Amino acid sequence: GDLYGYYFPLGYYRKNQHVAAHGFYGIYNLAHRKSFEQGDEGRQLVWERRMSSYLMGLAGDKNEVWRYASEGTAGKVESYRGSQSILGPLWTSTVNDRVSEGKRTEESALLMMLYDRLHEQSAGEDSRNYLRRRVLWRLYHYEKLNGDVSVDMMIPGVTIDSYKSGYFKCSLLWRLFRYEKDPENGKTELDLLFIPLRR
Repeated sequence: GDLYGYYFPLGYYRKNQHVAAHGFYGIYNLAHRKSFEQGDEGRQLVWERRMSSYLMGLAGDKNEVWRYASEGTAGKVESYRGSQSILGPLWTSTVNDRVSEGKRTEESALLMMLYDRLHEQSAGEDSRNYLRRRVLWRLYHYEKLNGDVSVDMMIPGVTIDSYKSGYFKCSLLWRLFRYEKDPENGKTELDLLFIPLRR
């Protein structure tokens, strides 16, 4: 049941009831694969797409997997997972979307630790929206959770916290300069040159 063929001079293709693939050696290849797995409520359709390209010396890979709630292609998508890379560790990214659970995670990185980003979302009663950005791990660190923001910069030693509740804090080299306002207890604090000016 397999069908094989070639494009002159370097191309190829293959097709059967589970796999469809084609490409040109040293340039790109693309493959679709269909399989079935046993799930909690019966057989599930799993659809995969894999692509690799080498155009103009730029090597990249992209893999995607869709998992359906039933074995029919018209069934509801239960989850999606995708990953992509360019020149190995130069740029990588992944997406994990658990559609049936209302949860989604996105991650990306440039040269591994040079820059990375994480975004998590979840729906429902315990909804969560979290975003993190980092440069060289702690040289610059940004976090945002449901509207509450925290920023750390190792150089020049700056910390900033700003929350939806109205709380705000900004400091430079710990207490070389420090300003903090907390509406819950009604306090405002100020330090300058390690000297407390307001309490």
